[in-house]
Amino acid sequence: MVASIVAGSNEGLAGDALKYQENILWKIATQKVLPKGTLLVAITGPRVQESPLKPNGTIRAEGISIVLRLGLENHEYGQILRPEQEFVIRRTYFKVETIR
Repeated sequence: MVASIVAGSNEGLAGDALKYQENILWKIATQKVLPKGTLLVAITGPRVQESPLKPNGTIRAEGISIVLRLGLENHEYGQILRPEQEFVIRRTYFKVETIR
């Protein structure tokens, strides 16, 4: 997990969102402790999205994502997470199909 944090994110965050995430991730990388409000989760199942290779097509990808959720100590249950509250450690797909 620390190696993934040090390697950085490819989620395209900028400005305040990036600064928010960097501050928490730097503490995790240097102290090797998850701060209050941080949760490590694994998410499985299909992900449906537009294909960058075929603009008029939709793909379904089966896989697993390992995600570090940040700043949950001030977060209401059921509230949608902001982009800076998720740091993807690893995402692996093992089945992809075109559905449209």
